[in-house]
Amino acid sequence: MASELIDGKLSTLPASPGVYLMHDAAGDIIYIGKARSLRSRVRSYFGSPKGFDPKTRRLVARITDFDFILTDTEVEALILENNLIKRHQPRYNVILRDDKQYLYLKVTTAETYPRVLTTRRVIRDGSRYFGPYPRAKDLRQILKLLNRIFPYRTCALDMDKVYDRACLKYDIGRCNAPCIRVVTPEDYRLVIDQTIAFLDGHHEPIVSALETAMQRASAEQRYEAAAALRDRLRAIHRVVSEQKVMEPDRRDQDVIGIAREGREAIGQVLTIRNGKLIGRNSFRLTAAGDEPLGELVSEFVREYYGRSEQVPKQVLLPAAIRDLDVVTEWLNTMRKDKVEVRAPRRGSLRRLVKLAEANARDTLEMERTAFLNSERRLRHAMREIGEALQLCRLPRRIECYDVSHIQGALTVASMVVFEDGVAMKGKYRRFKIRSEQGNDDFASMREVIGRRFKRMCEREEDGDGIAPDTAGLQPIDLAGFDESAPLPAAAEPTAGSSKEWLTVPDLVLIDGGKGQLSSALAAMQEQGAADVPVIAIAKRREEIFMPGRSAPVLLPAASDGLHLLQRLRDEAHRFAVSFHTKLRTKKGRRSILDEIPGIGPARKRALMRKYGSVAKIRAADLDELASLPGMTRPTASALKEAL
Repeated sequence: MASELIDGKLSTLPASPGVYLMHDAAGDIIYIGKARSLRSRVRSYFGSPKGFDPKTRRLVARITDFDFILTDTEVEALILENNLIKRHQPRYNVILRDDKQYLYLKVTTAETYPRVLTTRRVIRDGSRYFGPYPRAKDLRQILKLLNRIFPYRTCALDMDKVYDRACLKYDIGRCNAPCIRVVTPEDYRLVIDQTIAFLDGHHEPIVSALETAMQRASAEQRYEAAAALRDRLRAIHRVVSEQKVMEPDRRDQDVIGIAREGREAIGQVLTIRNGKLIGRNSFRLTAAGDEPLGELVSEFVREYYGRSEQVPKQVLLPAAIRDLDVVTEWLNTMRKDKVEVRAPRRGSLRRLVKLAEANARDTLEMERTAFLNSERRLRHAMREIGEALQLCRLPRRIECYDVSHIQGALTVASMVVFEDGVAMKGKYRRFKIRSEQGNDDFASMREVIGRRFKRMCEREEDGDGIAPDTAGLQPIDLAGFDESAPLPAAAEPTAGSSKEWLTVPDLVLIDGGKGQLSSALAAMQEQGAADVPVIAIAKRREEIFMPGRSAPVLLPAASDGLHLLQRLRDEAHRFAVSFHTKLRTKKGRRSILDEIPGIGPARKRALMRKYGSVAKIRAADLDELASLPGMTRPTASALKEAL
């Protein structure tokens, strides 16, 4: 329900284009949007919540005030919205996650002897810009390749002066030495024009011009110049041969794909110029987690082209966007020509989008895997988790539990173990739920947690001389933890041995919400393991629930600690589902003979070899069945009765 303050502002909203800024109780900007009509758009947030997606419902629940800025057109509103999102980084907007400006390749075409260099600032100084490039390593490789093909200058010398001698780059053929005027401004400009054309993906005119120049130099017996041109041609051919031909009609396209997992997302842009795939760039995004794909795509497009200096003739999207006409008009303005923006549903263009989406998924998985391969980041992640949950010691061993079933059938549970942030697959465990719980995740969770900690506590009481902690990892006080130092190894290996059940986890993670947490906590208290820290993580908002706290803990979406907990949760879910699938498949292969006492694999084979089907076995008389090899009369009688 809107407050009196909001009601008053809503009554004065103009029906004009503009940008609106939503504030929470602390006064922070939590969402920025643009509208063709501020009156209708902003009022829509405070009407009936019916039809709202989960993200919008959560957003509206936190709004306590709003501001707005009028613009002349909706395109101006879109540009202003982009700038404000970059400045304020609101929680409920899709945001390119890097905390710095992206790199661009800059060609200083306004100079007499232009340079090719990198920059993080795009200014209107007459230069040509290419990018953005999210990875500096990729841009360095591009520059290295370009300078092998095109001998432009890379120095920052004052070209109004003439110098006595050139640098080493002239001697190795990487610069044509405008500093000592070996090259005329016109010939140097030709090299720069070829460099720009190459970056635009137009290789054929360059190859043709270089071949003509090489033949002319050879005919004039300037063999060294001809050899240099030959080497440049070979380098170009190597690059062009590696570029996949995507479209026979030689279009200039950007193909966008999105992959996401929770609030983590990757936006992938395939750059196709003159029908060839000349590059792909991945951008890390922070999303709300449950917004419609079309909204995520729309906000990424605006974020990306708000930074990009190149707009192609066609932009392909993985989903339709609501404000297509405004985005198209904005891109037309940037390109100064018509741009086609579409979300293809079939054919070759749809296959291109699928390729971009596959690249995005691979990149997202690779980044998450790379995170888990970084020991320093894993130690930092464990520290983040410990501090957020106010643990006494570093969560070196974390056990995560999940339950899987289909409408209560074949209910199973999984236990996965991460030690020092690394999956210990030899210590994973699977559980078949023994009690008849039906579709009751809470009761199933209580059973599996009770079984796990009953074994630990019973063995501890047996007094077999092994303290629980010595079977696992050395405990480390969180207060004195130095994350720059390597962690001590386990005292002794426990995987695959009975000692594994003795190990006391530093943290128990439950996949679920408050209900699953309460069930797990009750089971641990029953078994005397109430001192073991336990939390639950709910997937929809990545909320972390703790015993004794009504409000959930929300780790920052970009934090290493949250990434580690998400990885644990996803691995537990995968392991539980794979076990459930295995049981379901196995059951699907079973026949009624498997359910009859006394009919084992050997007798089943003998029966099927003799009769071929259950129907024929049912029709056989008792004496005939009893006479089969390995069969007894009581077993044959039980078989006839069961059939």
